[in-house]
Amino acid sequence: MFEVSIIIVNYNTNDYLTRCIESIFKLTSDVSYEILIVDNNSAQKIDIDLINKYCRLRIINLDSNYGFSKAVNIGISNTESKYIFLLNPDTSLLDNSCKYFYDYMEMPNSTAVWCCGGILLDDTLRFRKSYGNYPTLKNVFIEQIGINKILNIFKQKNDYKIKDFTFKEVEVPFIIGADMFVRREYVEKIGYFNESFFLNYEEAEISLRAKNRG
Repeated sequence: MFEVSIIIVNYNTNDYLTRCIESIFKLTSDVSYEILIVDNNSAQKIDIDLINKYCRLRIINLDSNYGFSKAVNIGISNTESKYIFLLNPDTSLLDNSCKYFYDYMEMPNSTAVWCCGGILLDDTLRFRKSYGNYPTLKNVFIEQIGINKILNIFKQKNDYKIKDFTFKEVEVPFIIGADMFVRREYVEKIGYFNESFFLNYEEAEISLRAKNRG
């Protein structure tokens, strides 16, 4: 059995997906892992050469686009590892993140941690949102009508690059679903992702359930 199952939900993102998978195999070491791609009935079929290239790569092809939550749940149900690493197909690892997360979760003082994640950067190595507060009706309204995108344009001028950042551990309400490293034991206790969320806010909802369970 693998220590970590990396689950990637794919929907017509083949170019990104290839880069993501290659970064995993290039940079991940000293931890046993598999990669499971759950494909939401993409029109773009995954390159068979990519499948044949890596022995620890599996694919589940769904018959419809079921959204993020249900696809993740299907992925979790088809793995048996101690930890689950949810990774977006449009991400690429810059270091041995999987091993770092695994070591952190295995520390004695991390036993109450159900999920951890790291810093998200854009292609210019500027910070992007990697965690968030529980959404309010106002937050949801602003996001849905697109005001947040306009505000982000102005915010980018003041963003720090990674060289300016000093890491520190910090507890946050929820980790963005692009890179959630999850302890399976606790997911089994609090329940899987809520499938009534097709896309967005599902990570906030499951995190709130985890918080309420302590």
